[in-house]
Amino acid sequence: MRSLRDLKTKFINSNPKVKKWLKGRPQGTVAIYALHLRRFCKFSNIRPEQFQLLEKKKARDLVWDYLCEFKDEKPSVALLAMAALKSFYRNHDGEKLEFDTGRGGKHCFIYKRVRAATEHVPSNEEIYDIADHCIRLRDKSIVLVLFQSGIRVNALCRLTYGIVRKQLEQKKVPLRLRITDEIDTKLKRTRVSFYDTFLNVEAIEMVRKYCEATHQNNSDEKPLFLSRTGKRLLPCNVWANTKKAMRRAGLDEHNITIHSLRKAFKRQVRNSRINHDHGEMLMGHVLNGSQENYAVRNEMIQELKEAYIEIDLSKEGKRSFEFADLNEKINTLKNERGTLNNVITQQSIEIQRLKEQVEKTEGVGAYIDHLYKQMEALQKQINELTGEKRKLEVPMLVQREQE
Repeated sequence: MRSLRDLKTKFINSNPKVKKWLKGRPQGTVAIYALHLRRFCKFSNIRPEQFQLLEKKKARDLVWDYLCEFKDEKPSVALLAMAALKSFYRNHDGEKLEFDTGRGGKHCFIYKRVRAATEHVPSNEEIYDIADHCIRLRDKSIVLVLFQSGIRVNALCRLTYGIVRKQLEQKKVPLRLRITDEIDTKLKRTRVSFYDTFLNVEAIEMVRKYCEATHQNNSDEKPLFLSRTGKRLLPCNVWANTKKAMRRAGLDEHNITIHSLRKAFKRQVRNSRINHDHGEMLMGHVLNGSQENYAVRNEMIQELKEAYIEIDLSKEGKRSFEFADLNEKINTLKNERGTLNNVITQQSIEIQRLKEQVEKTEGVGAYIDHLYKQMEALQKQINELTGEKRKLEVPMLVQREQE
């Protein structure tokens, strides 16, 4: 029995117009659109090119008859099928299939999206717990990168090694990620061509370990997160691996999606004291009204960096940058303590040596007399050499000892 994938591939290759229509589209879109077009052609008993040549109203009625088979039971699937068929028909000469609006009519159905369960946005501690229950170093890095940068999963899969390589070598904190519309394709539908976000200490260390283990001899164009076969990781793979980690962490994967990590980042941005516009820029959102026209994103990197530092993304509930500074201070104090211990040890040895010397001279007074006699002998030698007769000036301390 042939698999569904084989049937889809054969259907696309056997129809040049279908192949041209799907060229350049995302892999998931190709699969869904080809599936619905194939089912519609089988239902209507026509070929794809015949469907494009039909008169507009007749084509619409055929599509509606196909949708009526499952629109009540599976309205979300019906919407996808409608989008696929309208797109293929329009691809011929630009003609659109007109369906009635949601206000009513013969060719319309109202779709209400109902969630299977109430969504739960995980806390910082829960996200770090998910990362701890990931088996592979790659998956740990992915969870922390998604949370600490707030990027979408399609953007994560398009990140390249060159984006982080130099900054990892320079040990920059925080690490900047420039997300363009080629990385996050959703930006192509907005007025934002790129945005900057960052990574915190924990994610940087995890990504550094992953790159050291994976990208030793790879070029900058290589995808940052690779599959087992060395190819670019797909969003469905990311979600499947994350879902397994959620189960091991004791969380309900039906209440949490991969997009919930971006929402968790948004919550921390909202709870921080940073400027609202800075928060929207870190999320990659278009600013309200005409503010987007006045925002020079390329010249606001330092402002965004300072704003990002104010966001609480650590597991402990305190900013990791503060902990990094405290650790650095602690290490400095430890080094200073070691230096002081060496000085104290040397001073102790010197004190012990002086004590032994004092004991040998039988007391301080005897030691002073010994020194005075040495001074007198030295003065005599000086008098003999110079031919002068000078009296040795006795220090007050010696006079008191003699009295």
